[in-house]
This record gives sequence, structure tokens and C-alpha cells, in this order.
Amino acid sequence: MAAPPLQCQAVLHQAAHRGIDLQRWFGPAVIPSGDFEKKMMGLGLGVAAGLPAEAAQCVERGLARGALDEAVAAAAAGDDQVDVAKLLSLAKVSVGRPPARQKPWTAPRPRTAPVPSSRKAATALAATELQRQKVTPSRLRGLKVALRRSGETIDVDALQKALGTQNLRLRDANAAALVREAAWRSQNNEEGAPTKAPLIGIISLVEDLFAPSEKPPAPSYEAWKKHKDEAQKGRARIQFRRALGGLSHALDAPELKDMLLKYQVLNEDALTEEIRASAREWARSPDGHFAQLKAGLKNSDSDVEEGRRKVLRDLEQKTGFVTLETWKRYELALKRRDACEGPLPFETYLASIKAERQKAEKVVEEWTKSKDEEEKLRKEDRMRRAPVDKVVDEMRSLYDQAHDELDGQYKASRICPSIEAKLRGFTEKAQNGLVTKAQFDDTFGKEAFSLLADKRVAPKALALADASVRQSITARRSSGEKPTSEVFGMSSEEASKHAKELSEKKENETNEEYTKWVAAKAEERKKNLKARKEKAKALKQGLDSTRSDVEAKLTAWRKAQAKASKALKKRAAYTGDDAETITKLEDAVDAANKLRAETGVAATAATKRWKALKSARKVARGK
Repeated sequence: MAAPPLQCQAVLHQAAHRGIDLQRWFGPAVIPSGDFEKKMMGLGLGVAAGLPAEAAQCVERGLARGALDEAVAAAAAGDDQVDVAKLLSLAKVSVGRPPARQKPWTAPRPRTAPVPSSRKAATALAATELQRQKVTPSRLRGLKVALRRSGETIDVDALQKALGTQNLRLRDANAAALVREAAWRSQNNEEGAPTKAPLIGIISLVEDLFAPSEKPPAPSYEAWKKHKDEAQKGRARIQFRRALGGLSHALDAPELKDMLLKYQVLNEDALTEEIRASAREWARSPDGHFAQLKAGLKNSDSDVEEGRRKVLRDLEQKTGFVTLETWKRYELALKRRDACEGPLPFETYLASIKAERQKAEKVVEEWTKSKDEEEKLRKEDRMRRAPVDKVVDEMRSLYDQAHDELDGQYKASRICPSIEAKLRGFTEKAQNGLVTKAQFDDTFGKEAFSLLADKRVAPKALALADASVRQSITARRSSGEKPTSEVFGMSSEEASKHAKELSEKKENETNEEYTKWVAAKAEERKKNLKARKEKAKALKQGLDSTRSDVEAKLTAWRKAQAKASKALKKRAAYTGDDAETITKLEDAVDAANKLRAETGVAATAATKRWKALKSARKVARGK
């Protein structure tokens, strides 16, 4: 005898039809019963979203307490453990993705109940049909009034019209059953099949059918509370399924939070993906950068990201932080979504953001790779070397070509003092006659870029520009040709050879110039020696003649001084009062003093001239 089907197999079949890998969903081959129930609840809530009402009810019955206990007992494996493979085998669920043409599993429809044959069953069936239409006391009173207006006898058509006045519907078979029952009651026998019944019999039958019965005893508070909680849970599960399906729901924030944490809407793969993405985003944010600086510059981005993953994992286990943050982003996406696009289920949203992240990471990876290649080419370019004379000549040539005569009007050269100073300073930077492209970019980077504006020298200027500028301009060209510089395009061997030849040439020229300079200095020294000798001779002759002149001037000054002293004594010796004599003596004193002063000035000038010639002679002699 075959085993009865499990009640939870409706959930498993719907999940398999949706393409969910059940073995991957449950994880290990043997799991605890508590984890099994949580995973079953999350699976059921996910697959029930968007199902028809009948299929959704089957799934809900499969998640009942009894259905889960039945599954745990059927697939028991040891102490409070569930064998997943055994459970899938009992539920007749194939492992892996189902075929595309497989139809979803539906519960078997109950067979239609047979038509009642007894008098009591027929009357009860008619009463049940009317009770489903909520026959209120006001409707019952209106039905009695309509029946009284129909006459003393009531047939099936009259009964249907009376019911229609109160918006009640009854099948003809059930209406005929009520008429027969009323006729049989009035006749007190069941003979024949009457089609009419007295008005009194119909009214009494209707009153008996819908007379208020005795009220059942009031349930206890515990039973009422339990019934209310179950009804609330059922309503909450339905609203939660609507929320997962991207539809409007009536759950408040606390209820939604509790159900998100209870049913674990993020499986292990989705949770790992969200933690990884959140950790990477945080590591690249200012908070992550500050944490990296606080921990020490030795920590790389990967270390900071790994630490953040552990923190998020702990927060998820304690408070469900990752799940709640993901749901917030999902709600924000629903608000921004256009109403014409239709609902967005939570599962679809997770798949879409995962695809977007993968696409963004691919774009960033390609961009990083291209930037690394550009940086590598730039470093190689900056390490190129060239002879400094060729670089200087090339820059002078570019400036001359850019400022030649244009349209009959001469344009002034831009080789201004500042450029000349740069060229001289750039030449001094050369080592062994060679300069690097990095030195050129640091010195003439802006000048080379400005020369790109002139079409006549733009190709050569582009070849000398910075590598990043060349790459940017080349990328915008349709041809894609890379400009090559004749100066920095030389190989290292050619540049070194040229620099060596230039150095040897300059050294030879320097030696020749030095030899000429030494000979010129010797000749100049001979001429200076001869000139000094002639000058010393002339000074000696002038000194001798000046000395005799000085001695004569001094002799004349001494005589004038003696004469002035004699005249002064003679005036002092005269004691007379002859005015004429006194006048003569005083005139003689004045004349002697004047002569003494004149001879003194002449002697002093001659002495100074003699001393100057003597000093010049010493200088000429080199003393």
C-alpha cells in the first residue's frame, strides 16, 4: 500500500517549479528541525507570492503546524534532525531545475457531493444555500410580505419572485424541495410530489428554517485570544506575501520588521552578497578611509573590507541589520519605480541589483586596467633619454617655425629671456650630455602643450608633449596613429653614442681654447712687464727732476723765512716815534711774510708732487 502524500509537498513542488534548487536552499544533507521549519516558512512565503487563491491556500496548509510536524516525523534522522534527501524523495520532488514543460503541482479537487435523496437532506441543502446569502431579520420580514401578496397558494415561480424582491437566489430544485416540504407538512403525509403549498405552510417553514437558535456559550478569554492571534497571523502572512511581491500591504513597521527577521527573506547566498557589497561600499567611503587611517596606513582596503564584513555578520545575527537595510533600499526602489512598470518582487529586485553590481564592477575593472596600462606606458616614456643639444635645438626650431613671417607681417619671436633661461637651466640638468623625458616634461610641459595650438608645429609638439596628453589626443583621433618623437625616439645606445661624441668634441674644443688662452696670457704678461719697466724708468727720471726742484723751493722758502725773521726783529728793535720809519718797517715785515708764504706754498706743492711720484714708483716696482 502506497504511503499517503505529505501535506507540505505543495510547497516543495511549487518551489521546484519556480526553479529553486532545494538542496542548495536547505544546505547540509541533515539539518536541525528548527532550521528546517524556518527555511520552510521562508520558502513558502516566497513561492506563495503571485499564485492563484487556490494554490496559495494549498501552500498555506502545507506550512501549518501539523504539516511541518508530519514532515519532521517522516524524514527524521536521529535526534531532532531532518534528512533533506529523504524528505524530497517522499514528496516526489526531482533534484535540480524542473523541465520547462512541467506544470505546477496543484492539490486534487474534491469530488462533487451526490445529490441528496432524503426529504431532510433536500430541505437542509436549500436552507444552506439561503444562509450563505445572509438572510437577516429585515430580509425575512420582507420575504413574508412578498409571499402574502402572492396569494393563498405558493408554487415554485411565486416563491422565486418573492425571494427576488429581497435579492435572494435559490436553485429551482431547492425551491421545489421547499414547496414539497411545506405541502407535506400541511397534509401530514409524504404522498405524491406536490408543486404547490399553502401560504401558511410556506411562511411557517421559512420561520422554522431561519428562526434564531440558541446562542452558543461564550468562549473563554484564552480561546478567544488564541482564535484572534491565529486570524491575525493569517492576515499578516497574506499581507507579508503582498509585501514580498512588491504590492501594497497593511503591515505597520513593527509587524513588517518582525516578519522580515522571522522568515529570513535573505537566503545565505543573498545575505553573503549584500554583506560583501555593503562592506566594499563602506570601505570606499570617508568612514572607511578614516577607519583605515585610525588602524594604521599599513592596512590595505582589503583588510578594512574584511573587518567590516565580520562586523556586519555579527550585526545581522544580533539585530538583522543587513536584512533591514536591504529592505529599506527595496522600499526606496519601489517608490522610485514607475507605476506602469508593474510590481517588483523582492526576489527580482535582489537579482537586478546583483546584476547591476557585477556590471559596475566589470566597468571599474576595465577602467582600472586601462589606467594601469596608461600609467605603465607613461613611466616607460618618462624614462626615455635623449641628447640635450638635440632637445634644445628642437625647441628652438619649433619656436622659430611657430613665429615666422605670416601674411607679409613679421611676428616677434617668443624666445624671450625667460625661455632662454629655461633652456640654459635645462642644459645644466644634463648628465653626461643626456636628459630624460621626465626632466623635459617638468621644464617644458606647458610650453609644449601651448605649441599644439599652431597647426604648423602641432605634430612635432604633440610628439614632445606629456604621455597622458598624447594618449588623450590619440584616443580622439579616428586614425589612432601614435606620434613618435625624433628626439626621444632614439634608442638608449644611440643617445649614449651621440652624447659621447658630443662630449669628446666639446672637450677637444675646450682644450684648444685653453691652449690659445694660455699663450695669450703669456704674451700679455710680457707686454705688461715691459710697460711696467718703461713706466718705472719714466717715474725715476721724473722723481729725480722733481727732487732738485723741491730742494730749490725749500731753499727759497728758508731764505724768505730768515728775511721775514730779520725784518720782524728790526721792527721790534725800533723804539722811536717817527711815523714814516715805522711805516717802512711794517711794510718790510709784511713783504717778508708774503714772500715767506708764497715760497712755502710752492715748496709744499713740490713736496707733494715728489711724494706722489715716489709712491707711484713703489707701485710700479711691485713693492
